[in-house]
Amino acid sequence: MLSREQHQILTEQGALHLPAFFSPAESQRLVEEAQVIMSQPALMSPRDESFYARYGADNATFVNQHAHGALLGSLVEGPRLASLASSLFPHGAAFHMSLVQLSEPGRRQGISWHQDVDPSQHEGALYNFLIYPEDLTLESGPLVYVPGSHRAGRLPPGDHYGALPGQRELVARAGDLAIVHGTLFHCVPRNQTGRRRFSINLRFRDARVRADQMTVGVYRNGKFDYGKGAPVQDPASGRNGAAGPAGAPAASVADTLPAAPQSGAMARLLERERALLTTGMTPGFLAAPRVFSHGRGVRLYDVEGAEYFDFSAGTFTNATGHCHPRVVSFMQERVADLWNIHDYASPYRASLLQQLDELTPPQIDTFEFYSGGTETIEAGLRALSSVLPEGRKGLCTFKQGYHGKTLGSRSLVGWAMPGEQLSPHPMLDFPNCYRCPFGKAPASCDKGVRGAARANRRREPRSWRRGDRAHPGRWRRDQPARGLPGALAGALSRARGAAVRRRDLRGVWPHRARLWHAALRPHAGPHGLRQGHGLRLSGDGAGRAARADDPAAVW
Repeated sequence: MLSREQHQILTEQGALHLPAFFSPAESQRLVEEAQVIMSQPALMSPRDESFYARYGADNATFVNQHAHGALLGSLVEGPRLASLASSLFPHGAAFHMSLVQLSEPGRRQGISWHQDVDPSQHEGALYNFLIYPEDLTLESGPLVYVPGSHRAGRLPPGDHYGALPGQRELVARAGDLAIVHGTLFHCVPRNQTGRRRFSINLRFRDARVRADQMTVGVYRNGKFDYGKGAPVQDPASGRNGAAGPAGAPAASVADTLPAAPQSGAMARLLERERALLTTGMTPGFLAAPRVFSHGRGVRLYDVEGAEYFDFSAGTFTNATGHCHPRVVSFMQERVADLWNIHDYASPYRASLLQQLDELTPPQIDTFEFYSGGTETIEAGLRALSSVLPEGRKGLCTFKQGYHGKTLGSRSLVGWAMPGEQLSPHPMLDFPNCYRCPFGKAPASCDKGVRGAARANRRREPRSWRRGDRAHPGRWRRDQPARGLPGALAGALSRARGAAVRRRDLRGVWPHRARLWHAALRPHAGPHGLRQGHGLRLSGDGAGRAARADDPAAVW
């Protein structure tokens, strides 16, 4: 049975995450049983190619094959899940169907935005019980859903995988169970990794509704009748399974992407690179490969002369634009003067240190320079390791963060690349009252951990990147820094450089601070850092509320 609190979360949000619902041994058995099913392609539910082209969902789906696994069969027929389902349907629950869904390695398969049943016919008659026998990552494809959308009517038309306002990601671990309302807007992004992804979906319905009455699903560009294997005449559009004006195809962001070049200079250069370059391309490049020759301001130009607006620039380019004349001139002059001198002094370094000292608050009094954010993170880890006593070297970090790609920085994130183990450090949810990960309200929320032997927590100042979610930044000054030695505060100050995270025995200081002169205005970057906005404080609510005279400690 679900608790009252769990039932409330599911009722309000349309989805409920139950971590570690299955034991490791059960998860392994589920993996083995699913492998047996997936090794028999003849068992896969047939769908012709027009379904994949029209609806953008191309996972291999094995329907009602739970009989091929003893544990899967017992879950369907036994009381363990049935008791949960019965608590959701006052008039009784009936088993509807099982789905074993496979995304094969290297094929970038996914399940596009959809509702499992038509909300105009069956608003609350179906729940999915999603079983995850293996770890998922943001790259392999989490469950993405819009909380509360199960009460919002029909899924709006648009791109198969395009972002929806308010969407969340559920990155499951092996043994987790997620209960999802049948009319919730949800999808599983395309698998960007070279390893398989699969999940098991056991569906239960209201016992008063027959199975043959619940065969229609809703996608972003139309409805589909799984029972008949055909699109449904859609009164909203006047067409079979297509949204929008009659006679017009459904709008899709993917349709507006320029096709990969098939000939010409760009195609030849891409082919030359493809033969020599290792993997690791971003989804943006894979979706629309291009070869750029130069940039000016916000514009990029490819080798064939086409012009683009750059909406994905990194930290420094976002601050000044591509090839700003003053920056180019200054860099050319410096390169003509001096190259690498390791850690020897130079007039330019002395001048920069003096400017930083004048521009930063008095609490930041020493600096160190690194070539990038990852190297800075590694330096902080080394500083912690050198000053913390044995037994106090543990770290905790936030889920879905990004701190770099080196071994040390990768240990601080909650998602794994293919072949990697997940972080050995405890992963924390952001204490975000706007979208509380625990389903709490501010009035009834309390601290989840009290009196823990915490040595340190990592949090980076933010410089805003597309798609990132800001932490609320509400650590308070009156929260004591328990047991932190004075040497640690000094080590952290020296390690972080101009964007130092400062915390001393007086406590944790609030809000991010101005770390750069207002005229410089660096404000965006590829690592979700907030390095300072001058007088343009923006971002999450805490950042907007910060005054120009706020203290500068961001640790």
